[in-house]
Amino acid sequence: MERITSKIENQNEMILNAQRAVAETEEVGNDIVEELKGNREKIVSVRDKTTELNANVDDAATRLDSMQRREKCVIS
Repeated sequence: MERITSKIENQNEMILNAQRAVAETEEVGNDIVEELKGNREKIVSVRDKTTELNANVDDAATRLDSMQRREKCVIS
């Protein structure tokens, strides 16, 4: 009888250890998901800023081209 009780106690301990490991893994997973969420927000923000910067650069290039064309017309 003691042998059976000992086996049951060992199995219970193994189950408790497995439950702790699962809980720890879940916590780590949740931390990773939160970090990825923050990274995604940063990436979206940088992409939006890059798009805005590209639009500004394109506008500046267009204005410079226009100014250069006017300058050539005045000199000629």
